[in-house]
Amino acid sequence: MRVGYARVSTGFSFQDSSIERQIETFKSRGCDLVLVERESGTSDNRNEYQRLLSMIQLGEVTCVVACRSDRLNRNQLEQNYFYALCCRHGVEWEFTDEPEASSKSPFTKERYTGITIVGERMI
Repeated sequence: MRVGYARVSTGFSFQDSSIERQIETFKSRGCDLVLVERESGTSDNRNEYQRLLSMIQLGEVTCVVACRSDRLNRNQLEQNYFYALCCRHGVEWEFTDEPEASSKSPFTKERYTGITIVGERMI
């Protein structure tokens, strides 16, 4: 299943258009489910983010789609864990506004080979 993850940092109404844009983008990219969160990315203790990680571990996700990597999280160790978890479970990731950081990018494969080793130690 392709899962989109839309997040803004706060619940202010002026950010609603950003959430709506993210949701529309994910739907146009074939996402079967879009998880929406209005919380800071500095903490990984977010309900929908934890739900996403659980779905990956259960083998329910084939690809995670977000507009940018910082929408998933802003903590480098947590990013390493996310990439390692995806690699371990054969899950791809796409960043619509950062295609060079998507899992299919040659740059990304080279970059995350070392990072996923660190992340594997966290799993």
